[in-house]
Amino acid sequence: MSIAVDYDRNTDGLQDYKEALKWYKQALELDEENIDSAYCIGLIYYNAKGIKSDWKLALHYFKLTVSLDERDSHEIHKNAYFFMGEIYEHGEDGVPQNYILAHEYFEKAFDCGEVKAAVALMKLYRDGLGVRKDNNKVKEWMQRAISASPKAKLEQISPRLFRVIR
Repeated sequence: MSIAVDYDRNTDGLQDYKEALKWYKQALELDEENIDSAYCIGLIYYNAKGIKSDWKLALHYFKLTVSLDERDSHEIHKNAYFFMGEIYEHGEDGVPQNYILAHEYFEKAFDCGEVKAAVALMKLYRDGLGVRKDNNKVKEWMQRAISASPKAKLEQISPRLFRVIR
């Protein structure tokens, strides 16, 4: 996996995402429980790093990531859940838009410690996407975000979301 990381993170000027993808996949084949490789493969497909965007494959690898350790305690779980929420929220690259699943994954991401997921949930409640429009829920998620991370500042929450709670 170290070779994949070298290509992925531009160690010694070697940045080549196609090559990184090849090595991450090889590492995953050798160790089918390699959470880091599964996550990095998903990230490359999600961000379209050096390859064509493929959210369907990204979703597959993010789901694999969280299935490899059901305890949801691994640090990358929060990111995988958050990205799955975004994939379902936007519905691109052959993945149908599904606000209900987006909501589910954003909640899981928040439960794992991803404060940005609270902002995503605020947006769903503000706009009534997959849930009933509910300004009280918007306020609740804002409070949960601030409680979960004292460093979370109101400025980090977009002005459009903030207007809903005034």
